[in-house]
Amino acid sequence: MQKFGVFGSGQFAVKGGALRMETACALYISLLSALTALGKRRDCGWEVCPSRFQLFRLICRNLVGNEQKGKYPLELRAFALTLHFYSPAAYEYVRSKLNEALPSQRTLRGWYKSIQGAPGFTAEAFAFLEKFAEARDETFYCAIIVDDMAIRKHVELVGDKVVGYVDFGTGLDDDGLPEAANACVFMIVGINVRFKMPVGYFLIDSLTGAERAELAKQCIEKLASVKAEVVSLTFDGASSNFTMARCLGAQLRVDCEQISSSFVNPADDAKNVYIILDACHMIKVIRNSLANLSYIVDAEGKHIKWAYIVALEALQRSEGLRLGNKLTKVHVQWEKQKMKVRYAAQALSSSVADALDFCENVLKLPQFRGASATSKFVRVFDHLFDLFNSRNPFARSYKAPLRKQNEACWKPFFAYTQAYIKGLRDPAGRPVSEGLKKTGFVGFLICMASTEKMFDELVGQGKLKYLLTHKLSQDHAENFFGSVRGRGGYNNNRTAAQFMAAYKRLLVQTEVTSSSSGNCTKDMVSILNATTVVAQVDATSALTDMRRSSILEPHDDHDYTHPENLSTVVLAVVPYIAGFVVRQVCKTTTCEECIAALYSDELVPLVEQKNRGGLVSPSKDVIGLCEAV
Repeated sequence: MQKFGVFGSGQFAVKGGALRMETACALYISLLSALTALGKRRDCGWEVCPSRFQLFRLICRNLVGNEQKGKYPLELRAFALTLHFYSPAAYEYVRSKLNEALPSQRTLRGWYKSIQGAPGFTAEAFAFLEKFAEARDETFYCAIIVDDMAIRKHVELVGDKVVGYVDFGTGLDDDGLPEAANACVFMIVGINVRFKMPVGYFLIDSLTGAERAELAKQCIEKLASVKAEVVSLTFDGASSNFTMARCLGAQLRVDCEQISSSFVNPADDAKNVYIILDACHMIKVIRNSLANLSYIVDAEGKHIKWAYIVALEALQRSEGLRLGNKLTKVHVQWEKQKMKVRYAAQALSSSVADALDFCENVLKLPQFRGASATSKFVRVFDHLFDLFNSRNPFARSYKAPLRKQNEACWKPFFAYTQAYIKGLRDPAGRPVSEGLKKTGFVGFLICMASTEKMFDELVGQGKLKYLLTHKLSQDHAENFFGSVRGRGGYNNNRTAAQFMAAYKRLLVQTEVTSSSSGNCTKDMVSILNATTVVAQVDATSALTDMRRSSILEPHDDHDYTHPENLSTVVLAVVPYIAGFVVRQVCKTTTCEECIAALYSDELVPLVEQKNRGGLVSPSKDVIGLCEAV
């Protein structure tokens, strides 16, 4: 009787659990139906994320015992591949917590098997490009990006194949080959469509210019066979790349009467392929040249010196305030961070040029006497870098895309800059474009010549509405390398086998992003924050006369800085900061009289120097308050 009672209670518990499960499943199904109906409505003002919706749908099916049949949705497929790329262990943990709604790792390996991913040109990539180009109504224009990624010399057995030696995808298996030290990657970027894809790689120890030229020819011909028209070839300033361009038919010598920055398309003699040297590498080389040379002489005989930029950083560091720029000690001690593009771009920026002019002309500091030539040099290359780094179709000024509407602005600037660069001389009196430090200057001259001709051919003839120059940058290859290094935990010393595995997985649809510590990371420096939490005062409380008088009385228990003790530099910077304070305060108040009292019609010197139309001039009261605190 006792056993029967125990058995009976367990039976009721099982029935109760089954009932609760049925109730939960019914709730999930009804919620799923509601989400489906809501997702189809466009007037509800709420949109369901496709990947989350599909994931929730699979969880519901697994709960009711209806397992996934057929193909997984593309959104869920991308989510699964991306998570597994970062960490297989994390993927398995998430899959277990989601009631195995995600595909198993065995299924993922089956997806990866569809791509060989061996060295050489990837057949699957070209097969996809052929379908992609045929599905388009207009011509698919693309740029080829060539770059090398350093890998660790290491030979290992992967399956039944030895990996780690030089491999061009020819099937040659020879132990006498040298170990691979680099992976030479060919990537294409769409000019008239948002698209980029690696199309092949080669495990190399080193490549001559002639060998690189032959690989580039094969890549162009293969792309032409799948109806993709190549318009440019981008590389960095390595000497082997200049030799490659010469072997392809381009003439990149500046001492010639006319630079030939293009070569005949090997797949179509009636078309040209234009040479582009990566602007990010060129701005770094320009910075290095200016810092290594004692000075550069411009066409007017004035000296351009890196010492002025070093003096500006020292001045700002001693005063504790910056003259509206991002210059720090890291920027002037660049040898330890020579690969970071942002440090070179920020050191040679218009904000630094404005600060140099302000120190020379307004503050009249003796250490900046004669800095006008340096500020001019910095400003020219800053504008030039912006023109070769346009990303947004709606950007303005020098960051705008190249259109017919602004052709009258940037073409004269190109002509002026070409003459300016050719007029620069090194301390020995030779043109810098012909001396030992010529790479950066020659690179920008080639970029200007190629971009202008490319614009005339594509935009001038109506094939494109505008040209975004960032599509010609090596940043796309650098970001791809960052994704390779980030697989399974960041490692900047991958072996050949690890590179091959990451390359194969990145070709499958994923949403992997490169590391935030790369060369072109976003600078998230916060200057001030006026949206701090303010303690609310009880509305029912009233201030007594004694409390009112105590507020109006001056206090001597705070250590304020007297304005007369401030230096000339600080007195010049404070009004600039006060303008930012005014802008933030105006966001938190609606009193028109209060807002009017914060502004002044008279521009302060630093605001006037840096104003591009968006800065404000604070009133004397605001300036005085900022000087006091």
